[in-house]
Amino acid sequence: MDYDQWSKLTKSGMGTSPGLREIDRYFSAWASNPGPDPVSLKGLRSALIKWIKNELGLKWKTSLYNKKPDEAIDDLLESVKRVLPIDKDYNDKVELIRQEDEWFFASERDRIALINLNWGICGFVAAIEAAYDDPTFKSALINVRPCLDTPDGLNQMFHKIIRQYLIDRKKQNKMNILNSIQNISRVLTQKGNLVQFDINMLIDKFKLTSPNLQGMDYTGDKMIHLIGSASDADRRAYDHISMTPTTLIDFLDYLGLMGTLHNIGVKENNSIQGLGLGSSHTANDCFGLKHWVYVDKVGKVHSWGITYDDYGDGVHGLNADVLRIQKERNEKQEKWIVRYTIKVAPKPKVQQPQAIVH
Repeated sequence: MDYDQWSKLTKSGMGTSPGLREIDRYFSAWASNPGPDPVSLKGLRSALIKWIKNELGLKWKTSLYNKKPDEAIDDLLESVKRVLPIDKDYNDKVELIRQEDEWFFASERDRIALINLNWGICGFVAAIEAAYDDPTFKSALINVRPCLDTPDGLNQMFHKIIRQYLIDRKKQNKMNILNSIQNISRVLTQKGNLVQFDINMLIDKFKLTSPNLQGMDYTGDKMIHLIGSASDADRRAYDHISMTPTTLIDFLDYLGLMGTLHNIGVKENNSIQGLGLGSSHTANDCFGLKHWVYVDKVGKVHSWGITYDDYGDGVHGLNADVLRIQKERNEKQEKWIVRYTIKVAPKPKVQQPQAIVH
């Protein structure tokens, strides 16, 4: 998206809107001196976000300024994200944007995965994203609004679902499922952590919280409020609830869906895929399993509140973000490799989603 194209599509050069005039000022400065100039780029991005929030509102994606085939706002946002340099002071997550902005810009279904930015529950998230495409589940989900209207509502929804799932499975004495969650969570706990993930302790803590979440404070560290400890070791041990392929299939069953494991290493539409880094892993550690993502019916990859075209290394590829983050952390740069594929389908006889109606 260049300045002349933007001006033509939005007629911003003749606009009377204060927001558009501010965008013009920064965009023209950038156009006259293109490149990763932090001053004009940051000003442009801030002006763009301010204009969308203050003048267009939540329906900005369908506004006149973003109409197809040009989709000028989407195009300009992507252009700014693509050129902005990696700058730790400003840009912890430039390409993922800050959470409050992500929430505003994300589609309803991508909002589901935003919780995964600061709570390691990617398996639960991928399953809920898959379930979101099922009409019965989506209807039940929408009926418990405002779960997708605010970050707090999203936190509460996931707290309620995970809480009830774990409590129910313990009541049903499905210790094989719970032990699988415990074992993989221990494998993924940061090395050197002295506190081990304990599934029974976690369930006991969940039992102490209300299913309707009265009194739960979601403005701070979720793990402090849940496990009652501000210890770094405790938070590291419980800041994720990991899932093996078996437990993820069980959770899909709990949601009223059917998951079938395909041990293939390629992308498959309408599936949940388990990703790992590198190749020196075995079945003992689930082949280096690190992350679950949802691949929708047209092949788009959903992770961290973003819709990617593919796993590829291009601007819209999931591996582009993975490699960038590893570079920022000075880690060995490795690409995601598909380890597991779980095909998702409705059950022959549709049942009411348990996790929502409890």
